[in-house]
Amino acid sequence: MTCLNIIGGGLSGLSAALKAHDTGFETIRIHERTDHIGGIAHSRLIDGHEIRTGAVYFRDDPDPQVQLFKDHGLKFERFESHYGALSEPVKGRNYFQPDFGGPVLHIGTDGLTLSALSGPDLQARLEQYPASLAERLKAIARWHLGGDISLISSEAATPMGLNRIIPEGADLNTLIALKSAQPVYDELYGIARTDWSYNHNRHAQLPEGGFHTLFSSLENRLHALGVMIAYKSAFTPDRAAEAIEQGEQIYWSANPTPLFVHMQLPLPKLVRKDFHVHVFTAEYALNAPYYIHNQTAEGAVFRLYAYPTETGAMVTLECVQAASENELRSEVSRLCHLSMISDLRLGATVHSERQARWIFHAPETVDAIHHLREKLNQRYGNHFISGAWELYTRGEKYAHIAQILENSDRHPEDFLIGGNHLITNSNNAF
Repeated sequence: MTCLNIIGGGLSGLSAALKAHDTGFETIRIHERTDHIGGIAHSRLIDGHEIRTGAVYFRDDPDPQVQLFKDHGLKFERFESHYGALSEPVKGRNYFQPDFGGPVLHIGTDGLTLSALSGPDLQARLEQYPASLAERLKAIARWHLGGDISLISSEAATPMGLNRIIPEGADLNTLIALKSAQPVYDELYGIARTDWSYNHNRHAQLPEGGFHTLFSSLENRLHALGVMIAYKSAFTPDRAAEAIEQGEQIYWSANPTPLFVHMQLPLPKLVRKDFHVHVFTAEYALNAPYYIHNQTAEGAVFRLYAYPTETGAMVTLECVQAASENELRSEVSRLCHLSMISDLRLGATVHSERQARWIFHAPETVDAIHHLREKLNQRYGNHFISGAWELYTRGEKYAHIAQILENSDRHPEDFLIGGNHLITNSNNAF
């Protein structure tokens, strides 16, 4: 097969390089704009401590991406996965739900009946719930975003942990019957694991030695396979076009913004959200990662992520607004009080920064990405593979590129992204 140029050295790009090698590409080059690989999963070493931002886990077997890494000699550790969410007071006290990341909300007199979806934005999604639940969910979303939730896509519910709620006070048998009979009820309502005998995500995996070791091992493996990694490489769309003229292929995993200019399309609206990230040393008895979502719409911390490293336990706090160290320490005690890590004690501050993120898409942005993908397919055909830019989860992004490379004799436009799912388009719509 021909040469494949991969634009972006995050998990998707690195996985694509391994998969491309396995499917027979002879020459593979990764172009990474920074001085390191790993993308958002990249962890830094500060004063010898591994600093992780974001709770990045890998599913238990079978996880196709993990299996790909294992096939190339990388090692992972399996652990019992525990997490939870603190919700608004139920019966006068904050409610902690283990093994569930979304809010637990007491149902009102309007019951469980859902309304039809009225639009593509997050506000419309949340307004499917009965009014008493919808108002509280919208308050959580506004606290998280700090802005107008009608301006972002409904899929933003996933990174906010609002894609499913547990309706406290609902009759369990009624809820089970609704979830079993109607997909929308199954999508929007959850049941506590202890009530549902639900074992999905009971275990998870992380790389042995942490993410710093994972990316170091990946770099060595790729070099051994003859894959070239170009750091600080400003690979432009014009360069991509020149490579295509020479018979090479492109997989653009990185941010697609430059492609809009190249294709003379208007730039889509980007939604910026600043997170304040603080990392502490810590002590807690559970020798496994643990994360807590704050679904109370109070305080600054959205997510607490505790994890063991080779130098000791660490805690990363992702905050939706600024807070003093004393406020953060008090909030950590509140979040952990009813959890499996109630014994957690924060140590010294290791790192603090304000991070600008563009993880929430406007509905118009999703439409613009679909249009961009269509135009790229029309101009470049099977020489240009578009990234799964609008998808949120690691697994979906990997499924997108894996399916294309496994069927590399077919055109990329045969594998379109509709909504938040990968679909096979046998009709060649474009």
